[in-house]
Amino acid sequence: MTKPTSSSANTWNVETLNPWPIEFDKEDVVLALVVYAEPVPFARPRWAGGHSRPYTSVDSRVYKDLVVGRILELHARWDPNPLATYGLQALFFRASRRQADLDNFLRGLLDACTIAGVWDDDSQLHELLATVEHADNPRVQFMVYHREQDSGNKESRKGYPPATRDIRT
Repeated sequence: MTKPTSSSANTWNVETLNPWPIEFDKEDVVLALVVYAEPVPFARPRWAGGHSRPYTSVDSRVYKDLVVGRILELHARWDPNPLATYGLQALFFRASRRQADLDNFLRGLLDACTIAGVWDDDSQLHELLATVEHADNPRVQFMVYHREQDSGNKESRKGYPPATRDIRT
């Protein structure tokens, strides 16, 4: 796995987020983050030689822990509302040409958001857009936002200041 670059450059400005096909209101953005590391597809848990529990690959666990750490660096304490619904847009940029399923990339990212407390459960995710591209600068860019139908519902947005920073500062 590629080592991440400076942790101070792990978010980007919400103003630049609209190459996304799904429209959103900037005020509804909960989290916008870039993690500079080769995205790792989350492998299925495996059973091996007499173990009573399944294990997950080291690469998958390390990558998920890295994403959780970056989320918590940005906003250390989340106060998720179980009534809110969210959307997620993610771009996975890979240097590796090895074939991997998009849903495996998403599994690790969604688990990381749940562990970090962005939402109570990923069943609150009602809108999703994700792509995988090949690039020399491997990373994942993702944004979590309140769904438009909830944007007028102040109760569903309670506890969420926008967690974004400009990577150029």
